[in-house]
Amino acid sequence: MFTKEDLKRTWEEELERANTYIKTLASCSDEDDAFLREYNRLEILLNHLSGSTELMTNVHPDSAVRDLADDIESRTKELVTQLSQSTLIYKRFTDVAIEQLDNDSARLVEHTLRDFRRSGVDANDDVKAEVSKIQKKITQISQTFGKNIREDQKKITVSKEDLVDFPEDFIAAHPADETGKITITTDYTDVGPFMKFCKNPKARKALAIAQLTRAYPQNTAILKDLITARHELATLLGYSSWASYVTETKMIGSAEAVEAFIEELTAAARLQGEHDLQELLKQKQYEEPNATEVFGYDSAYYSEKLRQEKYTLDAKEVRSYFSYNAVKQGLLDVTAVLFSLTYKAVKEETWHESVDVFAVHDAITNVQLGKIYLDMHPRENKYSHAAQFTIRSGVKDVQLPEGVLVCNFSDPAKSKHALMEHSDVITFFHEFGHLIHHVLGGNQRYISFSGVATEWDFVEAPSQFLEEWAWNYDVLKLFAKHYETGKTIPKELVEKMRAADTFGNGAFVCQQAFYTALSYELYAKDPKHLDIQKLEDELQKEHSLFAPYGETHFHANFGHLDGYSAIYYTYMWSLVIAKDLLTMFDQENLMDSGTAATYRKAILEKGGSKDAHELVRDFLGRDYTIDAFKAWLALGHHA
Repeated sequence: MFTKEDLKRTWEEELERANTYIKTLASCSDEDDAFLREYNRLEILLNHLSGSTELMTNVHPDSAVRDLADDIESRTKELVTQLSQSTLIYKRFTDVAIEQLDNDSARLVEHTLRDFRRSGVDANDDVKAEVSKIQKKITQISQTFGKNIREDQKKITVSKEDLVDFPEDFIAAHPADETGKITITTDYTDVGPFMKFCKNPKARKALAIAQLTRAYPQNTAILKDLITARHELATLLGYSSWASYVTETKMIGSAEAVEAFIEELTAAARLQGEHDLQELLKQKQYEEPNATEVFGYDSAYYSEKLRQEKYTLDAKEVRSYFSYNAVKQGLLDVTAVLFSLTYKAVKEETWHESVDVFAVHDAITNVQLGKIYLDMHPRENKYSHAAQFTIRSGVKDVQLPEGVLVCNFSDPAKSKHALMEHSDVITFFHEFGHLIHHVLGGNQRYISFSGVATEWDFVEAPSQFLEEWAWNYDVLKLFAKHYETGKTIPKELVEKMRAADTFGNGAFVCQQAFYTALSYELYAKDPKHLDIQKLEDELQKEHSLFAPYGETHFHANFGHLDGYSAIYYTYMWSLVIAKDLLTMFDQENLMDSGTAATYRKAILEKGGSKDAHELVRDFLGRDYTIDAFKAWLALGHHA
C-alpha cells in the first residue's frame, strides 16, 4: 500500500483520471447539479493526490518514494493550474443558475469563480502561459526549501558535566562515546530539554546556532527565489504584492490589516514583555552578575530557574508525570468524552512500523466518522516539527476523512518511559485539535469545504482552543501518572504549573510578533533589492526582546516562510479567537460534554461550509473580541 510500486500505480492512475476529468468536464450534462457533482469528483481526486504526496514527501523512510512523491506533487499542481485556467470550465461555472441552487452549491460556485479569477482565467494566452511557468517554478523551489530543512540534522558534542542537572531518562538516552563526549542533535526531543536544563551557556549557544543554521546557506538564495517568484505571480495577476494577493481570501481581508494587527499585538504585549525580560535578566545575574542582556538561548533555561524559585516548580518533576504512552491514551480518552467519540485501533500496513492507526466512531450512533494515523517519533529524513497532514478529506456518502498527525516526541521503543515535557503535551493536544477538526468537519457534500477548509487564519483556533485541556487538573489527573510510582499528578503541582505559565506571555507574544512581521515583510513589497538577513536582523531588533547573538540564520530553517508565506500572523489571530471561544466553557468543568457538543456542532462539524466569522458568531452568540486575549496577557502582571 505504501511501497513505491503501489504508490506509483495509484498516483499515476489518479493523475490520468483527473486529466480526463479536466478535458471532459466542460461538456458534461447541461444540468447544473450534474456538472457540480462531476466537478466535485475531480476535486476529490486532486485532494487525495495533493494530500498523499505531501505526506509521503515528509514521512516516508525511502528516499525513492519521497522523490516520486515530489514528482507527482509537481504534476498534480500543474493539473491544478491547468484547471484554474480553463476558460471552458470557467464559462460553465458562470452559466450556472446560482439563484436556483441550495446554499452549499451556491457557495461552491461563488468560491470557485473567485478562485478562477484569482488564477488569471480572464488573461490572454501569453499571461496564462507565464502564470503556469511561475506556478511550476514555485512548486519546485518550495520542495527544495523544505527538503533542505528536513534533511539537515545538525549535532553538537558536550561533556557529562553539561548534563548534570538533567532528568535521568534524558541522561540514559544520551550515553557518552569512547572519548567521553555526548552527542546532542537538533531534533525536538533533544533541543527542548537541553535548552531548559543545560547550565553551560556556551553549550546552549552552540546548540541554538546549530538549530538556527540548518539549511544555511543554501536556503537563503532559495527563499529569495521563492519570494521573487511569488511576487512575479501576484503582480502578473494584478496585485501589488504577494501579501496583498494571499490575504484577500482570509478573515483579515487585506495586507494593510496585517500591518495593523502586528501593531496591535506589539502594543498589547510590549509592556508585559519588557517586565518578563527584566525578570529573566535578574535571574541570569545570579549566575552572571555582570550580564546586561538576555539571549534567545537563555530564555528557556532562566525561565525554568525563575519558575523553580518563584513557584517552586521543577520541570523534572513535571516531566515525570508525562510518559508518552499514557499521554497518548489520555488524549484519546479525553477527546472521546468531550466530543462523543470512540477510537478503535486498526491493524494496517503503513509507511513505518511505529505508526498507530485508529478508526474514529461516533460514540452515540457507532457510525464511523474517519480514520487517523499517529506518526509520533523522530527518525532520519522525517518532517522535524509537528503538523497534521491529510491523506484524504471526507465527502458525504462518498468517502471518510483520513488524517495523519506527524510529531517528534520521545519514542517508547528507544526510551523505556519516553517522558515528555509539558510543552510537548500541549503540542500533542494542539495538533490533535487539527485531526478532530479534519474528521468531524469531514461530512460535507463538497470536498472544497471539508474538514479544516476554513479561512486559513481561522484554522489554528480550534487547535489552540484544545490546548486548554492540557492545563486543567481534572483533565490531567485522568492520565498524568508518575512513571515510577504510578501516583496521580498532585493538584498543587498543576496549580503551580498554571501559575508559572502566566510568566512569559508578554515575551512570547513579542517573539511571535517578530515571526509575524518577518513573514509579512518578506512578501509585502518588490523583493528586487531584498536583503533577507538584513531584514531579519532589523525586525528581530524591533520586535523580539532577546538580544541577537549573530551566526544565526532563522529564515533558512523557518519552514512557515514557505507554507504560510506572508500569513504567519494567523497563529496570533487564531489565538485571539481561541481565547474568546474558551469563555463559553465553565473553567471549573472543562469536561462538560454539553458545551463541547454545542461547539462540535456549531464549529467543528461545519468545516468550511460557512465563513469563519459566522461559525464563531454561531457559537458565541456575538462577534469575537480581543478582550479575552488581553486578559490572558494581563495574567503576567501578577506573576
